[in-house]
Amino acid sequence: MTEHDSRDQPQLGHPRASAERSVATHHNAGIINTGDNPVFVLPPPLENPSLGTNAHPERIIHLPRPATDVFIGREELVAQLHEQRGAELSVCVISGLGGIGKSELALQYAESRRREATLIWWINSENADRAMEGIAELGHRVTPASDEMSSDEAVNLAINWLSRNSNWLLILDNLDEPSSVHSLLANVQGAGQLLLTTRRNLRWPGVCEVIQLEELSQDESVELVKRITGFRDADEEAPLRELAHFLGFLPLALDQASAYMRQTQVPPSRYLEKVSKNPVKVFDSMVDGDKQQSTILRIWNVTLATLVQRSEDAVEILHILAFCAPDDIPREAIGESDSDEDFDALLGLLASFSMVKLTSDAVHIHRLVRKVLLLSLLANPDVGQMARDICLNWLISHLPMQSDNELGSWPLLRRLIPHFEAIYAFYPEDERTSELGAAFNSLGIFETTQGNYPKALTFRKVATEVALSVLGEGHESSAIAMSNLGVAYRDLGQPDTAVELQRSALRMAEQCSAGDGVLAVIYGQLGRTLSEIGESIEALKHHQRAVSLAQNAWGSISVDTAIRLSDLGKAYGATGDLDECIPIFEQALDITKNVLPSGHPIVGIRMGDLAEAYSRAGKGSEAIGLVSAALDILRNSLGSGHPITNSCMRSASAIHHSTGHLEIALELIQESIELAPHEHPSVMRDRLANMATVLSDLGRHSEAIEAVKKALANKKALSRRNAKRLEMLLQMIEVRAGDDSI
Repeated sequence: MTEHDSRDQPQLGHPRASAERSVATHHNAGIINTGDNPVFVLPPPLENPSLGTNAHPERIIHLPRPATDVFIGREELVAQLHEQRGAELSVCVISGLGGIGKSELALQYAESRRREATLIWWINSENADRAMEGIAELGHRVTPASDEMSSDEAVNLAINWLSRNSNWLLILDNLDEPSSVHSLLANVQGAGQLLLTTRRNLRWPGVCEVIQLEELSQDESVELVKRITGFRDADEEAPLRELAHFLGFLPLALDQASAYMRQTQVPPSRYLEKVSKNPVKVFDSMVDGDKQQSTILRIWNVTLATLVQRSEDAVEILHILAFCAPDDIPREAIGESDSDEDFDALLGLLASFSMVKLTSDAVHIHRLVRKVLLLSLLANPDVGQMARDICLNWLISHLPMQSDNELGSWPLLRRLIPHFEAIYAFYPEDERTSELGAAFNSLGIFETTQGNYPKALTFRKVATEVALSVLGEGHESSAIAMSNLGVAYRDLGQPDTAVELQRSALRMAEQCSAGDGVLAVIYGQLGRTLSEIGESIEALKHHQRAVSLAQNAWGSISVDTAIRLSDLGKAYGATGDLDECIPIFEQALDITKNVLPSGHPIVGIRMGDLAEAYSRAGKGSEAIGLVSAALDILRNSLGSGHPITNSCMRSASAIHHSTGHLEIALELIQESIELAPHEHPSVMRDRLANMATVLSDLGRHSEAIEAVKKALANKKALSRRNAKRLEMLLQMIEVRAGDDSI
């Protein structure tokens, strides 16, 4: 490996420049660099071309450092670079985020060609001046007796040498601007290979191959650390994987971490603890003897400084997006809907520096970039809080007014949820707002419609905590949040907790003179919970009150009023009063059909309610028609695995069972059980009992007995009433089995 001293350019006198930042020279036949983004302007060909021939046939190797001996996950890319070589000039670009391993890949490729290339020349090309110096050094190296030549002449010699020789490799590392190589590519004609590394994701002129580097896989990251550190203790496997994920599978970060652990003999678990507590210090440190390269923090700071010069607005967007989760940030949620800002152009600039990745509908930030940005923002509270609040406002502005009714908004809502979860972590209790609480209340409602009851509980806890801390108990928003929290507990099979919360919510709402709409919701929710614990008479009274309040708040033709009517119909059904129940269900269905599209899941739910009432009233054919239509709607809108669809399957099975269609009934209840393996135990016990009854009616008593025993498996978790009911069912089936065997 040869090293070269820098040479002073000869003095050509002192002509006066005509203006600030202009060039003053007697004459020029070489490179001129002016402005903020200088480019190469190459001199014309030499008058004596023979000076450009290779008078030194020995190989010339000029590299900044040896390639690392631990190189994982990129071997195929080295082979790909070999394949790009041909009889003419080959130009390849390696592009990617700072720290992704661009320079290391170029070094590995250069080492693989050490034995056969006539020349391997590495130029640090952070700016055009450095690139020019590197090419001039090449000219001095390949041409004898060139020490007295100017830099311009040396550059000319280098270009001529490359054009007249073959099997060479010229590496321009860390280029920023495609314009910097326009003239170089136009003048070099030799059968060699030009390899560019850059953080810029742009269109490069004359390029035949662009390699966009991605992160290592988790397994590759773990193996890289193991090989460098030597740590292979099984107890460190889990911390090592967690560390690799924390570092975003980024090669430079993994390499720096490994060098530290190897030198200090700190195991991955301890290093993970250190980097979690003080990431800035760790990211900006390098141990003695480590490879001569910048730390991950310094590399990104240089990129951000360049970006600030280009567009402060783009950097502001990057700061705002740092408060989101790193992956799949919806582009439609970036910015205010009525803004005329060209966010696409600003995102494009960020992507061109590899600080984000763009798809047609999403933005992705590397998780380690995001961590570093957040550390900087949190250290500057004024800037950080402003970026955080803007981010929250963007997210909230894209929440639908009614997340349970607006099906078209569901795909976006699903994508927004991780970003609300991410930003919530940056709001200490004394900085939370009512808007934040309302947003999580909407998310809780949405997760309930999706059947994701544990997540709904989490969101509704947040909504209640924020409402109580910001607004206090004397506000109707606190009351509705608490009642919704009760719904979440009821959905998870904890009706006693739900009743307690909802009674408290009702007291709060009445004390603060809440509006009729709020009171209607709370009365209805409490009524449902009371029905579930067998308090049918009290539940009926609450539902009657809820309907009256709903009609006052929303009028008679409203989805919200129809929901309260349906609840009232169920309450009458629970008391056995089908004469009152059926007309109310029919009214609720008519209202819903008038307000919502025919394929909306709420239409399906209302159909299912009426089908059950028809079945109980002996109207079997009408019930089958309605429940079949309801099931089709729910399958299409919610999917077969949704809890509401599953509940409708169970109803359809019961209706077919009651009309003697036993095979269809069995098929439906079996599908219901298969599609809901993690359903709440109480719900699953009911389904198993239903299946056992159908199996027994089909004469398949042994299978029926097994189903009941499975329902009874965890007897301690059963209430006395449910255990007694299942035991009686088991005895009945055993008796029937005995009778059939006689």
